[in-house]
Amino acid sequence: MNRVLGKASERYRTIPGQEVIASGLGVSFPGSGQIFERTSDPAGLPAVADGNRGAILTDIAIDYGGRTWALGLKGVGARVGMYQAEWGDPGALHLRAEAWFGDSPWGGQGDVNASRGLEITALAPLGHWNGFHICPVIEAVEFPAEHVAVAQSHFWYRRYHGKFLQEHRLMPSNVRLFHQGERTLGQHLDVVLQAFEIDDEAALEAFVARVIETGVAAATLYARSLREGVEGLEGLIYSDVWLDKDSVVAPDGTLCFADLEGLEWEGGSFERRVRNEFDRNWYELMFAIDALLHAGERRTGRPRTQRERRLAAMARLDLALQEDPFVRPERTSVGLDFVVSSPLLPKNTVRLHVIEA
Repeated sequence: MNRVLGKASERYRTIPGQEVIASGLGVSFPGSGQIFERTSDPAGLPAVADGNRGAILTDIAIDYGGRTWALGLKGVGARVGMYQAEWGDPGALHLRAEAWFGDSPWGGQGDVNASRGLEITALAPLGHWNGFHICPVIEAVEFPAEHVAVAQSHFWYRRYHGKFLQEHRLMPSNVRLFHQGERTLGQHLDVVLQAFEIDDEAALEAFVARVIETGVAAATLYARSLREGVEGLEGLIYSDVWLDKDSVVAPDGTLCFADLEGLEWEGGSFERRVRNEFDRNWYELMFAIDALLHAGERRTGRPRTQRERRLAAMARLDLALQEDPFVRPERTSVGLDFVVSSPLLPKNTVRLHVIEA
């Protein structure tokens, strides 16, 4: 995983935790059931930072569901202050008892959010579900009592009273779709393609197809997840999360959604939910597709006009989605539409206009 993740910038050691909430996936790794704590010891486990409160270990590779993953840590402590407060040690990571979004402590993970991540993971036992790929949560480990005591003695305005956990999850890389990372597909495309060894036209075409397949699946999650709930049909929506910053890109182009805690079950109008979810996320995905089209043009030395680029995008979307049971690409006299459906509502299709020819 070193090639994919890049140069390590941090080191970690393991310390005993308290309660362990396991997913039941049967995935084992060095340090399972323990807390990973950053250390200055050069012999510690190397890692790269992953946002404000996360890290990804570069030397632990885990084979699961037909893919090689790195071990991601969510809740290693915060890298920045919540209210411009002085930490004392500006280079340390800190766990604080300030409520973050009401559900987690600053720098750590809360039990409500960890439970939701484990629940979604259970629906996708091999890391994917109806074409929607995730970063599976393996376990959540409670911080040792002495760490909790220190955290509870520090807060700014609103104290957090729940459990202080660290979440361990599988990550295909440290490359996000557009935001929340030092390298993103939308902003650092050539660097990412080099790290993923996408070095010829055939490899790039396969990568683009995979981004489209899994990206469209993520943008139509509500239809794919529709189920019978207590109060009628319900599906998953993106609540406090976004496709651009919370999608992690695998070396083959698969988009794996990381922040599972932000997915919530909601009912309501099928058409409205599908349309809102798609419109909310399509720009970020189309930005990546557009960047990849430009990359292909640079490699071949054959630039396109904007209309030619639209036609090329239509062809790729059409081809990549031919086997998708939830989204049917349909050519029209004015461009390309997606017809979205669910087996639970076979007559309630939603037509989305995607590209104008």
